[in-house]
Amino acid sequence: MTPYNRRAAATECTATTMWMPTKSKRNTLLICCFLLAIQFHLTSAATGTKRGIPKCLSASVVKPFGWQYADPPSAGVVTVQQPPANITLEYDAWSSANLTGYVAAMLLQDVMGVNVTLMEYPGSGGSYPRVATGQVQANVEIWPASKITLYNQYITQQGIVEDLGMVGYTAKISWYINTAIATQYPNIIFDSYKSFTQQNVLNLLPPVGTAALARNADGSFMCTPANGYAYCGTDGYFTPPQCQGALRSQCREFWHPDPSYSAGENEQRIITLGLKLVVVYVGYDQFQTLFAACAGQSTYACLGYWWMPEVLPSAYALTTVNLPPYSSTCYSSFSASAVGQAGNSLVCDFTTELLMKTGQASMRSWAPHVPTFLRLLSFRDIDMTNMLADYARTGSVASDSACRWLQANQNVWTPWIPKPPANYIRYLESISSSDGLAIAVSTLTALVLCGVVVLIGLMFKHIKHPAVVYQAPPFLLVIAGGVAMVALGIGLESAAPGASSCAARTWLLSLGMCTVLASILIKTGRIYLIFGNKHQARRLNLRTSRLMPFVGAIVAIDAVLLAIWQAVAQPQSVMIDVTATSFTYVCGMNGSSSAEVIAVITIVYHGLLMLVAVGLGFRVRNVATQYNESKYIGMASYNILLVRECACPSGRPPDP
Repeated sequence: MTPYNRRAAATECTATTMWMPTKSKRNTLLICCFLLAIQFHLTSAATGTKRGIPKCLSASVVKPFGWQYADPPSAGVVTVQQPPANITLEYDAWSSANLTGYVAAMLLQDVMGVNVTLMEYPGSGGSYPRVATGQVQANVEIWPASKITLYNQYITQQGIVEDLGMVGYTAKISWYINTAIATQYPNIIFDSYKSFTQQNVLNLLPPVGTAALARNADGSFMCTPANGYAYCGTDGYFTPPQCQGALRSQCREFWHPDPSYSAGENEQRIITLGLKLVVVYVGYDQFQTLFAACAGQSTYACLGYWWMPEVLPSAYALTTVNLPPYSSTCYSSFSASAVGQAGNSLVCDFTTELLMKTGQASMRSWAPHVPTFLRLLSFRDIDMTNMLADYARTGSVASDSACRWLQANQNVWTPWIPKPPANYIRYLESISSSDGLAIAVSTLTALVLCGVVVLIGLMFKHIKHPAVVYQAPPFLLVIAGGVAMVALGIGLESAAPGASSCAARTWLLSLGMCTVLASILIKTGRIYLIFGNKHQARRLNLRTSRLMPFVGAIVAIDAVLLAIWQAVAQPQSVMIDVTATSFTYVCGMNGSSSAEVIAVITIVYHGLLMLVAVGLGFRVRNVATQYNESKYIGMASYNILLVRECACPSGRPPDP
């Protein structure tokens, strides 16, 4: 129904056939136009037509609203804002809705940073189902008078569509006549329907057959019984009883853009009021062309059906024809399915429409700022009149006219922009190398590593001392290595979280603790076998070199669990809130339930190692002093348990 698409289709067809012979050109042109028309009809009716949204407002204009381009509290501070909402905005294929749609889309996109898809549909009849199902999230101009049933169904009863309030400007369907003819004949009244029962007035209108009938994509007339309009004739006209047969020559043309607009209403009015008018369905595009040409001359009159706000009444001198005043009682006698039948009547005017906006009710939960903005969106009549005049004057490009209006009327649309929530834009609180916490962690790590180096040095210095020999230096070296790994893992806490650092921290903490636990377990197990189970000890080779592979096997199991965990969990940095306006990054994982299972298995594995070590330590508590480490094993196991619960070396991330 939009004029632009059909013109583009016609241009494409003509260009395709320029090089062909005349006969082939004509046939191919007809086929091409037919196919393009079908394609356009199906596409626009079912899915609508996507429209581009050019950038209109500069950063300097939109920055004060706080939705975009926010400055950090100090130089170098990283900022992040909530992911922008993604919405589809609908407008319908007439000028006022077109302009309102672009204004809303540009403000959402340029000022509030919303990702907007703008869709044009041929009419708002299917808008309620589209909004209800999420095909679109909002419609910026609904004519409610003919959609009361849909309003009750989707808004009042089901609550899945939200009433976002009035658009602001009013709308009115009317009959229009060119003002120039009234000026030319000042003694004739043209602004009353009664005038069109008088032959001297009718004679100024075009005879029936002057304007060409529009046709559908299949070549049929728009208004025929076969197309669902029983009151029309097979010739494509609506001819009332007072104009049939020989009386037709006394009747004149009433121009109508499309029989689906206010279906049956104008036809029944003409019958009930006894007007000598034959309805000619000229199509949306041709109607505007015919009326624009008619408005610029005073030789003949033209009478037709159109509406405000629209380009024609805003840009051209047209006079409204007064019909009997609207009343609900009047409309209660009318049925669109019984036009021309006995008992069906319609004598009154169209009602003034208080245009409204609708939105998907669920938007309140995932993009509350969008319906808040749409509810505040409200134009004055003068705003739409000015946009329509610009639209007609500068080439009928809605996006350009909407942008010029926005740039010239910031004082009007500023109150429509809601304030962003406190946490919409947040600032990164990261640990730098100069922070006290980072210094403390680094110092602790350095002290532990230095302590490990010193202890290893002392051990080698006194390697022959009986006290050192009794403690099995190879096991002590392995334990020292595990402690160093844990210290390095703790030191990585002050590093910036990332996939590599998060994985390294988990591996170092887990393998380090497992190495310490495995060494203590095997070492204590040997003491138990020697002093608590002498018969078994005689049959076993309990040399350190034979026991060390068991330590390696225990650690290898832990490494396998860690490798599986890393493959499933995919450790990474995750963002968590610190305050309402700040955030930081910590190590986390992808939230896979399988990763949680592997983490629990690793925790249980470490716990079993620790419990066995504690149990063996208890069993050897009465061994001679030079071999008795049960007290220290118990203390070490307790400390490991404490660190275990605090640091979670299996890689379970902190809750974001």
